[in-house]
Amino acid sequence: MEKDKRENIFVLYRKNVEIAEIIGGKKMGLSLRIEGKEIYPLVEIAKIEGIETTEMMRAILNEGTEKEVIRMYSIGEISLWKAAGILGISSWEMIDRLKEKDISVQVGRMKGEGGK
Repeated sequence: MEKDKRENIFVLYRKNVEIAEIIGGKKMGLSLRIEGKEIYPLVEIAKIEGIETTEMMRAILNEGTEKEVIRMYSIGEISLWKAAGILGISSWEMIDRLKEKDISVQVGRMKGEGGK
């Protein structure tokens, strides 16, 4: 195996270990640069709501993440267990959230799973 390929494999391995460590309970920071025209509405909404802009951003990210996870679950890309894990909630709480959104709980294989 060439040296470059080994180094790439090590980098990928290291990134996976870091992700596993973060999932294991360590905190992760994220910096995001948002341009003026994109941040203005967020600042205004935060002012109206009487909260900090960062709090508003967290709420929007959480809402968007949940929406995407539910979409992925509803089309069979991820399992109920995986969806709950991504959101950091129990499977029962995930079922409740699905019911609130009138999404049926799917039993069986996910899209892309093999089987004969």
